[in-house]
Amino acid sequence: MAIKILCVDDQIDALEAEKLLLQLEGYNANVATTARDAMMLIEHNQYDLFILDTHLPDRSGLDLCRWIRVTSKDIPIVIYSGNSYRAAIDEAWAAGANRYLIKPAAFEDILSTVQELTKHLSLTVKV
Repeated sequence: MAIKILCVDDQIDALEAEKLLLQLEGYNANVATTARDAMMLIEHNQYDLFILDTHLPDRSGLDLCRWIRVTSKDIPIVIYSGNSYRAAIDEAWAAGANRYLIKPAAFEDILSTVQELTKHLSLTVKV
């Protein structure tokens, strides 16, 4: 069974590119453009990794990160943001993020981050 990833970003072109890239690499990628849509997907599905933008139309991606951390302590979260300020990165760590990528990141950087954070899953056979 493919590793399942939820990508959340309000920039539809970037989101579709992420989804396509991940699918071409064999991942099962779902997408959401708002925190609310992401929360509904999370409540009805199980994910192995999250990639979250910080700026969403209905609430902060960091708020979404904190919300995920309440019930999902071990699922990796990547913050993918255009904000490169140290304070923003520190806030992401405090919210529970495992990695912080600055937009625009090269596809190779996104993939290597996903591979690193999910490598333990590829060693486990899911039934």
